[in-house]
Amino acid sequence: MLNFEDVLRKWENQGVHLLPPNDRATVINILESTRKEISDDVFDLYCSTGGMKYGASDDHLWSFWSLEQVVKENKPFSRSGLFFADFLIGSHYYLFHYESPKRSSVWLYDTQELLAESV
Repeated sequence: MLNFEDVLRKWENQGVHLLPPNDRATVINILESTRKEISDDVFDLYCSTGGMKYGASDDHLWSFWSLEQVVKENKPFSRSGLFFADFLIGSHYYLFHYESPKRSSVWLYDTQELLAESV
C-alpha cells in the first residue's frame, strides 16, 4: 500500500500542480471551520500538501482538493464525513470518515464503498 508521501512524489513526477503545504495551525483552523470531526491523519495530509490547484487532476483524472475547496464543497452537507476529492469532474466523490482522533477511513461516496481503512 502506498502512503501519501509516495503519492505526492508520483503526482510531482507526473507534473500535477500541487499547492504548497500549510502549517498545522492553519490546517486545523481551516478544516475545523467545516464543523466536521477531523482526525490527525487528515491534518497531516494537508500539512504535507495544500492539495491540487483548482481544476488539476492526476493521470487518472482524480482531483485532490485544496483546503479552500474542501470548505466550499462541504458547506451544503450536514452528514458525517469530509468530502475531499472527486473523479472525472464530479462524476464520483470521495470522503474521509472519522474513525478516531488518529485515523479516518476513505470512502467512495457514490457507492458507499470503503476504499481504505486510513488516509
